[in-house]
Amino acid sequence: MSDVTVLGTGLMGTGVATALIESGHDVTVWNRTAEKAAPLVRMGATLAATAEDAIAASPLTISILIGYDTVKSVLSSAGASVAGKDFVNFTSGGPSDATTMAEWCDAQGMHYLDGALLCFPSDIGHEGRIKYSGDASAWGRHEGLLAGLGDTEYLGQGVTLANVMDGVVLAYYIPLLGAAMEAAAFGAAHGIPVPTVMNELRSLDKLTRKFLIDSEPLMIANDHSTTEATVEIYRAGVQDVIRAMANAGLTSYMMQAVVDYLAVSEAAGHKDSAFSAVFADHLATRP
Repeated sequence: MSDVTVLGTGLMGTGVATALIESGHDVTVWNRTAEKAAPLVRMGATLAATAEDAIAASPLTISILIGYDTVKSVLSSAGASVAGKDFVNFTSGGPSDATTMAEWCDAQGMHYLDGALLCFPSDIGHEGRIKYSGDASAWGRHEGLLAGLGDTEYLGQGVTLANVMDGVVLAYYIPLLGAAMEAAAFGAAHGIPVPTVMNELRSLDKLTRKFLIDSEPLMIANDHSTTEATVEIYRAGVQDVIRAMANAGLTSYMMQAVVDYLAVSEAAGHKDSAFSAVFADHLATRP
């Protein structure tokens, strides 16, 4: 019997399996296209012919398949072999998907952990940040093995917690990437080389960190007083950039989204407040 099974050997699945093999674990792998698992087999992994065989081979199965529906389909095909097994699911979806998946696994006699890989494949086994939530007994049995995949945190038994944290990070990080590309395009349209723009963006790490640190107590206290920049000032500055981009023949998708947010805060009477007022005003738009 192997220590752990990995379902799905795409880029992320290969990263997970590689880290487990390199840390000395006996690993079974399965992928619908078996050829994709060949490099892992050369590293010492055992290739299972079916998902059923793969799950039966280990007390713990880690899934890096795309979508909760796909995961459920693969587990269903494994039949009775899933009963009594510990299962970690790294896939994308919403909190309701995690809840439904956990309920389904519980009905099959499985012990379910939902997970979020907040990193790139090359980060796994090193500094990659990874979150888990769900069955505490499964976490207790495999904490050592799972902690070896990166900078690991168990958020608690609430099964949606890792999924929500995945959404939190993506909601921040992906727009940040889009904003970087938009900024670089604006610079390039005016003859500023990409390396010059990217170097300047990298220098903003300290300023961004200061904003996050300074905003936190304002958000907690719901007091958005400021002696620095106000919503009105931010909005005016953003609108100037949007006009400049338009003059350069560019559409400012990311900046337009920001100015829309700031408009909500101004309409709520917070034009003289800190940018953090957007947090409270955005929450207030919920039905």
